[in-house]
This record gives sequence, C-alpha cells and structure tokens, in this order.
Amino acid sequence: MNPRIPSLCCRRCPGIVGRRRLVWVLACCLPPVAVYYLTQDLGMAPVSGNRTVKDRLFGPPLWYSQPQPGPDHTSRDRLLEPLHPTVIVSRSPTAPTSPSSFSITPAPFKTYSKNSSSTGVTRETFSDRFTSPFMIPDDTEDGSPTAEFKGITSRREKLVFRDTNARPVVARTMAYLFPCENRTKNCFHTGALDLKKCRFNNCEVTLEWRDANVVVFYPFKMTRAHILPNFTRRSRQRWVMFTPEAPCRARNFRILTTPQFIGQFNWSLTYLLDSDIPRPYGKLRRVTPAPDKNYDAVYSSKRVQAAWFVSHCNTSSLRLQYVKRLQKIVPVHVFGKCGNYSCAEGSNKRREDHSRCFPLLSRKYFYYLAFENSLCVDYVTEKLFKLFTNADVIPVVRGGADYKRYFPPDTFIDASDFDSPEALGEYLKDLSQDKDRYLKMLRTKSQYESAYVESWPCKLCEKMNKDTGVQWYPGTNMWTWFVQDQCNNPTRV
Repeated sequence: MNPRIPSLCCRRCPGIVGRRRLVWVLACCLPPVAVYYLTQDLGMAPVSGNRTVKDRLFGPPLWYSQPQPGPDHTSRDRLLEPLHPTVIVSRSPTAPTSPSSFSITPAPFKTYSKNSSSTGVTRETFSDRFTSPFMIPDDTEDGSPTAEFKGITSRREKLVFRDTNARPVVARTMAYLFPCENRTKNCFHTGALDLKKCRFNNCEVTLEWRDANVVVFYPFKMTRAHILPNFTRRSRQRWVMFTPEAPCRARNFRILTTPQFIGQFNWSLTYLLDSDIPRPYGKLRRVTPAPDKNYDAVYSSKRVQAAWFVSHCNTSSLRLQYVKRLQKIVPVHVFGKCGNYSCAEGSNKRREDHSRCFPLLSRKYFYYLAFENSLCVDYVTEKLFKLFTNADVIPVVRGGADYKRYFPPDTFIDASDFDSPEALGEYLKDLSQDKDRYLKMLRTKSQYESAYVESWPCKLCEKMNKDTGVQWYPGTNMWTWFVQDQCNNPTRV
C-alpha cells in the first residue's frame, strides 16, 4: 500500500485513533467487498442488517455513540466500555431493528388453527390457555409478578452495555425529579411517591436527589433543553428514564440527546414490553367461572352500532378522520370534547365511566372504539382494559400493538384487518345483525376481566431489590431504543 494512503484516509476519517486505526483505514480506502473479506479473516464479521460494511463493522460514528462515562466510572470501568457498543455489545446479531419487522417473544402460545369467516377476516382458535405479557397467569393473584416477561427479546439488548465484572450495587433510596411548574432554569424538585401498598416495601423516598441511590427522570416533562441544569450523576447512582407517554412527537424527548443525559441512563421504565422495568397500562385475568348473564336480553336492548369517548381530537394517529369515514357506513356516537354526546348532563369525565357511561354502553351500543392517539409499538392504554370490566360491548381496537399476539382471540375486532374504514363499517354492520356470532364473541370476552397492576414506584422498588448489576445505555442509545422508528404517523387514512 502507498505509504501516503493511511494519512490521507485518516484525514477523511477524522477522530479515528488507537488500536482500530488500521481497520478504519481499510474501511475508508478499500472497496466494501474487499473490506468484508479482509475482516472475515480477522474474525470481525459484520453484524447482520441493512447497513454498509463499514457501519456493520463499527456501528454509528464516534460522535454519535461514544459512551459518556459518569463520575461513578473508575478508570477500569472506562477501559471496559466499548468504543462502539452497538457492535461489541450485540447479544443477538440477527435481531431485526425496524418496528415493522422486529417482534417481542412472550411466553409461548399454545397450538392454534386458523379459519376464515365469510367476511374474509382470519380468526385464530387457540386450543389451550392463552398466555401473554398482558395476561396474569392463572396461578398468581395480582399483576405484580414480572415472571411472564422472561424470555422477551428485542433490540434493547443491542443497545445496552453490561459490566459483568463490576461490584454489585445495592439500592434502597429513590427520588423522582421533574422541573418546576413555571419551567424556571435550574429549578427542579422531587415528588412524593407512595410505596405503602408495594409487595417490596423496603425502599425509601428521599427529597434530596443527589443522595438517592436511584433517580427517576420524566423526560416528557422536560421539553425545554435550555432549562436543564448541568446534571452530574453521583458515584454508584442509577438513573432511570421513566415515561408512560408514547414518542409519537419525537421533539418531546429531545432532551435524551442533550449532553446532560447522553450515556447517563441505567434503566428504562416505560410501557414497552422490553423495558428494563416494563409497566403496561393494564392486564387481563381469566374469570372462573365465567359470569352467567341473560345475553338474549343484552342483545335485544342494543340500538346503535358504536360509541367513542374522546377528549383529544387532533392526534398523530388521525383517529378522528378515521371515525368520520367510518360514520359514513355505521352510526358512531362521539362523546366528549370531540363530539355531541354525553353520558349525563355535564358529564364527560373518565372517573365516571363505570358509574354512568358503562351502563349506557352495555345497554345501547354494540361496539366501543378503543382507538389510540398514537400508533406506537406496544402502546395499549386503559381504553381497552377498562372494557373488560362490566361492559357488554365488543372493543374495536386501532393502535400500534400486535393485538392478535397479545390479547385473547375473539374478544376484540382489529381495525388493521380491514383495508379501509368503510370495510370495517360493513363488517361491524354484518356482525351486529348476526345474533349468534355477536353473542359468541361477547361470551368469550366475558371470560376475562381487567386486573390490578402495581404502580410504577412499586415496580421500581422490586427492580432495586432484585437487580444489583451494572449497566447503562451508551451515547444516545436511549433515544435510539425508545424514540427512533417506534411510531407510525400516517399522513392519511
């Protein structure tokens, strides 16, 4: 090789120093095919994926993914940190990364068979008990155990670095940090958390976040990066990224890419099933025995096709536009700020759902539209779960979760099965006119009920008791995992 080529290549690849200089030179100066075979001989086969050979070998450039060690990292820890964690840390190189293709594997399903109805909708009939991360196993009493999440794999494993040689970290105190209401610069305070009803109740809440073992940040509330103080993570302190919100508006999570937070988070606490601390909005439990109702009377009292309770009209999922097209085929009564109906005079509040709205739903409507405001992976809110408690209606779901995989079959209708809102409307009309088919689905749904799920502080305390390992999200990997390519924002319906 010409002795001048390395220096020229290094000028083309600024910032590349150290032991991998030669390989970077190869990546910059040789054709991709040549680099591929050379690195095969060196035992550095690229990670699978739709990326260039150079990207496969080294992951994102240094300015993007270089870990930012906190003050608790010793010189030995820094030596253990990978230069390019997306390659070195990969536990499953063949795992896909796009939301349309990657899947999360819950507890194995039982065998099932498929059959098609006259409307063209494929149904799945399971021959045994249905299992899912959203289902409480029959042998547990509440929604607190996390054993059903064991075995779930996803792209998070490729974005987290674990130091298996580090000393165990014992954590018992926590603090919840968020900005002051007036968003004044450098003004932050800690919130009160209730741990009295937790199964693990040996954790304590401290108002001095600098001394806490675990600090929880709510980035959705920190939308203005200029108000953030210069945070410094203390030695042996863990930082948790907490949010129940979906990242459909990526700008609300931009602070995850600011210098104060880059490479600093250790755990994630979100609705995503592959979070370090997964906390879904709800769960279902099988009811035994199934309730005995007069389903003929339930069916005969119904008069209107669908109801929808909604307070946010303009959303990224374009659900209002979808419902307007659906209304061309079947009547849909819209309750709340986006419609003209109410359960009672001056009543449109969520806390009155069970006392006033649910009896009305059960008596008058065939379906309820459980449409999410965001079409994001795993994002299933209380809209669906609450319908499994004393509501004799069939949910019609529209969201970004894999409903068929995670929820019992023949208990809901998935809008994604239909090519258009009009096609869905024709199916709803057809099903409501077939008494036997409709009541069969309603009876199946009544075999399940909404179950209690522990609060997120309780889930965090459980994690603090069980996990003493050391891990962190290098660089902007927290943003990559939670925000990047997680949501589908349609431009039309």
